[in-house]
Amino acid sequence: MRVLGFWVGIAVGTTACKKGREKSEPPGPIVRKVKIDGNATVPDETIVKHLNLQPTPLISFGDKAYYLPGLEKIDSDRVEDVYDSQGFYEAKVTDVRVKVRREDKNVRRQRAAVSFAVEEGPPTQVRELH
Repeated sequence: MRVLGFWVGIAVGTTACKKGREKSEPPGPIVRKVKIDGNATVPDETIVKHLNLQPTPLISFGDKAYYLPGLEKIDSDRVEDVYDSQGFYEAKVTDVRVKVRREDKNVRRQRAAVSFAVEEGPPTQVRELH
């Protein structure tokens, strides 16, 4: 009887552990590419490092960046903030495009590419200091 109790305990414990390891559904497509169009002065890397939407490397063993609707609006403001910090106070994000590949597939297999179109405008110049 004691041996049977042992094996029942092992079976229940194994089942519970196995259930705990099931993968949950990701919140959205994995972001593969983030592109800035129209930027002649500020490099892509300088802008992208300040965004929520970060590109996930093709081979990633760690954290993955997921596209969540609404982040592109927040990141549009962040792009303009980066330009403000560089002295381009008239810079505007004129368009944001999100392209999701494999939309017909399971969300786990979907990939997103995000691009921001920017008009830099003229840099602010200091003419005189008092």
